[in-house]
Amino acid sequence: MLLDRRLATVVSGLLAVTTVSAACTSDLIIDDFTKWVEGTNNLNSPNGDDASMTSIAAAAGKVQFIPKDGGSYFYESFSCQQAVTSGYGGIQFTLQGPAGGSVGLELQTSASCNASDTGNYTSSYNVISSLTGSQQTIDLPLLGFDNNPNYDAIVGLVWSEFSQTNSIWSIGNIKLTCGAVAAPTTTTAPTTTTPTACSNLLIDDWESQSRLTFLGYNAMNQASSDDGTMSSIVVSSHRVLLTPKNQQSYFYSQFGCLNTNNKYGGISFRIRAARGTTFAVQMSYFATCGSSTGRKTISLTSTQLKWAFDGTERLYWFPFSVFTGLDTTKLDMIYFSSFNAAVILGP
Repeated sequence: MLLDRRLATVVSGLLAVTTVSAACTSDLIIDDFTKWVEGTNNLNSPNGDDASMTSIAAAAGKVQFIPKDGGSYFYESFSCQQAVTSGYGGIQFTLQGPAGGSVGLELQTSASCNASDTGNYTSSYNVISSLTGSQQTIDLPLLGFDNNPNYDAIVGLVWSEFSQTNSIWSIGNIKLTCGAVAAPTTTTAPTTTTPTACSNLLIDDWESQSRLTFLGYNAMNQASSDDGTMSSIVVSSHRVLLTPKNQQSYFYSQFGCLNTNNKYGGISFRIRAARGTTFAVQMSYFATCGSSTGRKTISLTSTQLKWAFDGTERLYWFPFSVFTGLDTTKLDMIYFSSFNAAVILGP
């Protein structure tokens, strides 16, 4: 799907906060890293990176680390928090990373805070992008995460998909903020322009086998196909399994000469692939809308995008800016090719 430039939001994931009962009187501090040496956060629950970072250390209210690769992550676990009932309206933390960088935030929630439910969790995601290079305070309201999370049963937070490895990042002073958070904000200097209000634009949710393989359409009613190059394409549970025949197999989804400028900042989708899987992602655009010629393409490999796979489904994304020279006012399609193994894609 195409991501809102300000915050990765999904219409089905929006949650009204007008009925929140303001039971809290202050913010709930999850981690200020005063208990780092004990291996816990302020809620006496485990935190850490499971040795996924090149290096990691805590100092002065924050943890600093250098991501090793696309599988690096940092997590905070805690007992189930009924955030909405307790009156908490948002998640706040400090963040510092390379200028222009981005990171994904996974929100882990249970069906309820009953003991029988808290052993299992559902993952929902958001993306923080366009970092300044300086420390910023990030405020994320409890709305806008994908996958329709239960904000009244939050059990963990995970930061991953760091846009740059071998660079120093920091996360600090993590808390649930008391009261409603009206909009995502940072403490950096305000921008001079305000993006057009929007929600994410769904490219495809792989609703059915017939829509994809017989009608040849995506959720935008634009062409989507492999043109018979795959060994098989199977749609199930809003996922598509692409099994390549050879290195010439490909799969694409068109947008219809779409103008995303100052509205959408990138594309996200879920991927499940075996460890060692690689493929290419190509973005194309037209020199002039309505022309059958003049299509221009820019290609990056999954390795260049710093994507690593381990057989589990995870959310992956890229900002348009990584495709140098891409004209985001006339986007044509996303095109996957050069598969070395089967891949499952999801919305």
